[in-house]
Amino acid sequence: GLLVEDYPVNQVFAQKLLQKFGFRHIDLAENGIEALQRYKQNNYDVIFMDCQMPEMDGYQTTQKIRALEDGTPLHTPIIA
Repeated sequence: GLLVEDYPVNQVFAQKLLQKFGFRHIDLAENGIEALQRYKQNNYDVIFMDCQMPEMDGYQTTQKIRALEDGTPLHTPIIA
C-alpha cells in the first residue's frame, strides 16, 4: 500500500496501525507530488490519502490518479 501523509506523528501512527492490520509493505509519500511519482513507479493495492497537504492536496492527487487510470482497467482504491 501507499500512505500519503505530511505530518510525521500521523505517519508513524498510521504505519503502525496498517502493520497491525496485516500490511507488510507500506510506501510513504509526504505530499501529493510524491504520491503521484510513487504511483507511476509502483502498482499499489490501496492508497491511504491525507486530504489536507501542502503542494498538492489529497483531492487534487486523487483526481490526477483517476485521470491516469482513465481508459485503463486500473482503479486503485483510495481511502481518505
